Amino acid sequence: MQGWQSSYLGLRGHAGRHQRVRAAGLFSFSRAELELIARRRSDSLKLGLALHIGFARMTGRPLNNVRAAPAQPWRGIEGLHLAKTLIPRQDSSLKLTNHLVGLLVVPTSILQRPRRTMLKTTDEMLRELVVKDRLHDLEMAYCRGVDRRDAALLHSIFFEDAIEEHGDMYSGRATEFAEWVFRDFLPKYELTAHYVLNEWYRVDGDKAEGETHRLSYHRERAADGSAKEATAACRTFNRYECRDGVWKISYRSVVRDWVTKGPVDDSFYHGHFGMALSQPNGQDDSYRLLSQFPRGDRL
Repeated sequence: MQGWQSSYLGLRGHAGRHQRVRAAGLFSFSRAELELIARRRSDSLKLGLALHIGFARMTGRPLNNVRAAPAQPWRGIEGLHLAKTLIPRQDSSLKLTNHLVGLLVVPTSILQRPRRTMLKTTDEMLRELVVKDRLHDLEMAYCRGVDRRDAALLHSIFFEDAIEEHGDMYSGRATEFAEWVFRDFLPKYELTAHYVLNEWYRVDGDKAEGETHRLSYHRERAADGSAKEATAACRTFNRYECRDGVWKISYRSVVRDWVTKGPVDDSFYHGHFGMALSQPNGQDDSYRLLSQFPRGDRL
C-alpha cells in the first residue's frame, strides 16, 4: 500500500475528531453521485464506487490497490450510519477485507450541506476559477487606480449602486467614495502604495464574497521638506455580483488591524537602494514600459 493511502486510512493511528471530520468529507455525495452508486449491482460494488469518489475528491487521486481498509476511520463517525449488510471477507473486484463492517448509508443531513462540500463538475470548477481570477483583477485594479490616481480605473470596479464603508473616513455610495478619494484624501500625500496579501473568495452562482488582507503606505511631505510615512494593515469584506455577464464589487467594508507612523529617511532612497521612484500620476514608468496597462483603463 502506498504511504499516503495507509496514513489516510488510519493504519498509522487514529486521529479522533480530526479523522471523523475527514471521513465526513469523504462521504459527502451529490444526488447525481448517489444515483450512480445506487445503480451498482452488489453492495460491495456500491461501497467501492463510494470510496473511489470520496478519495478522488479528498486527495485528487484514484484509490488503487488498497488491500486492507482498517476499521478505525469508520468508528464513531458523527452523522454516518452503517447498514446491516456485511461486506464479504474478500471481494476480488475491490480487494477489500472485512475490516469494513458494513455498507455506507448517507444521511439526509449530508445531502443538505452547502454545495461547496459536494463534488463539482469540471465546468463548474473551471467557471469558479475564472470568476476568482476576475475578483482578483478587481482588487488589483483598486490598488493601481488609487496609487496611480487613475479615477476611471477605480470607478470601473464598482457597480453604480455599490456601497463603500471605509471606517470613519467614509460611508456611502462607492462611486462617490472614488470621487472623494481623489478630491479630498489623496492630494495631501506625495505617494501611496497599496498591496493585497491574503485573498479568499467563495463563489455561489452570480454572487460571490471575499476577504482580503491588505497593507497600505502613505507618505506626506511638509513645506520644510521633511516627510512622514504611515503603514497600515486592514482587512476588507467584499461582496461581488455578476450583472449582464460582468463581475464587479457591490459592497465593500474595511476593518483596521494596525498602524505605524514615523519620519521618512530620504537617504534610504539613494545609493545601494537608488532607482526610479514610483509616480502617483501618468508619469509613472509603468505607462511607458507596459503597453497593456494604459491610463484610463477600465475593467
